[in-house]
Amino acid sequence: MEQEYRIARILNYIVNRNRSNVSADLKKEELTHADARILLILNHQGCILQDDLVKQMYIDKSAVTRMLQNLIKKGYVKKKISEEDKRFAYVELTETGKSMLPVVGKVFDRHNQQMLLGFTKEEEQILRNMLDKITKNVGGLDEFK
Repeated sequence: MEQEYRIARILNYIVNRNRSNVSADLKKEELTHADARILLILNHQGCILQDDLVKQMYIDKSAVTRMLQNLIKKGYVKKKISEEDKRFAYVELTETGKSMLPVVGKVFDRHNQQMLLGFTKEEEQILRNMLDKITKNVGGLDEFK
């Protein structure tokens, strides 16, 4: 049991440390790691339901709502209420939000490269395969492929 707990602790440490490092690098842009993830998700998927964004962020709805309000205030994201059902809102990037993508992408790429320093391509692929298995074991989706 302790071995499984140790693996979970290590993974949690890596995620939290990476999130903190990315947020520190994005601070001058007045963005957090989570803000940047929203921009990247919207860039990848276009205009999506706010509820779908909540599901992809793996955090509660009120936290995503606060982040979106902040991003809307900065002009990076816009929200549209569904004409068919006023209970649903769509969110999408603005042109200003799209202009932030190169900055955000560079920060994420740099931290990804830092995590993989010293790995051969073969080791990187082995790690990816193991992480895919862990993701499936905890009920995750194939969204990271």
